[in-house]
Amino acid sequence: MHRNIVCRIRLLVDNLPIKIRNSRWLFEIAKIVFKLPKELYTFREDYKNGRIVNLDSLYLQGRKMELKRISKETDINSLHLDLIDKHIHAERQSEIIDIACGTGFLIQLLSEKNEHCQFLGIDFNLPDLYKKVKSKNTNYIAGDVNSEIRDIPEKSFDIVICTHFLEHIKKPNELIVELRRIVRRKLIIIVPLEKPYKWGLNYHINFFPTPKSFLDFVRSDDNASINYHSYERLGDFMYVEKYF
Repeated sequence: MHRNIVCRIRLLVDNLPIKIRNSRWLFEIAKIVFKLPKELYTFREDYKNGRIVNLDSLYLQGRKMELKRISKETDINSLHLDLIDKHIHAERQSEIIDIACGTGFLIQLLSEKNEHCQFLGIDFNLPDLYKKVKSKNTNYIAGDVNSEIRDIPEKSFDIVICTHFLEHIKKPNELIVELRRIVRRKLIIIVPLEKPYKWGLNYHINFFPTPKSFLDFVRSDDNASINYHSYERLGDFMYVEKYF
């Protein structure tokens, strides 16, 4: 299913009356339509009460709680994809890293359009197709994101991209610090604007219901640049921080 359609469905579901939104019968409908694991209904309560500790295991193939991708290629809507491409195209020759690059779709798309740039993607669960890819301007590292990013020297990359990842991890504030540490010129982050209802179509544990809630979070770090722009599209929020 195209990502733009998924975004619109999420917006529709998120804005239902709370009794309907949290209901079991609505979840059962969603479970059938999107082929969701039954455990997703209690995931957020289970995580909050410490019954789920290893979040990485939720994304491994073949596990009973594996969540099939609804959008096969990318979690980024088309409007934000265009904005990312414009931000990169406006830069001179750059070294770019995509933190938690998922399927590798974004890097492949950008590398084909920007041959003057060098791209690196990191994810713990890379598809086999990308684990061995070493093209002229593209490379990938399969490994734990938090461990890999700590080994990267300061100001190693002109552009640092992190999309649809902060909502999945236990300590997003610590990752923000690392992202700012390794960037030289431009930091790009995308998160969903999502309400923390009883159940969702995902394994998110961090929620940013409004643009202000995310801005308050991301700008609470003393190292935040005073130069930034933001773009809200289809229920997702894109934040671009610039350094000079």
